[in-house]
Amino acid sequence: PLRGEFVENESSKDEISDWEARLELAKVLSYLKRYNESLQEFQRVLEENPNSSEARLEMAKVLFYSGRTQEALKEFLRVPPQDIDDATWVE
Repeated sequence: PLRGEFVENESSKDEISDWEARLELAKVLSYLKRYNESLQEFQRVLEENPNSSEARLEMAKVLFYSGRTQEALKEFLRVPPQDIDDATWVE
């Protein structure tokens, strides 16, 4: 390969996108009960990937846990029904 040319190798197949990494960070922050920081990260995920039902559902949970029930419901209702399963709210 030429100098500076990107060559796909085994390790690059294992890389995740920025929004996926940010989604995991938001989840970790919520587990640590750092809800405001978690919500900020979920917002950033949704800016990059507005169709992420997983991010929307997780954000709804954090809103609920932080006492913002009306906002949680609003966010939950934005998720397509086919993306919600019976285990969504069970943890």
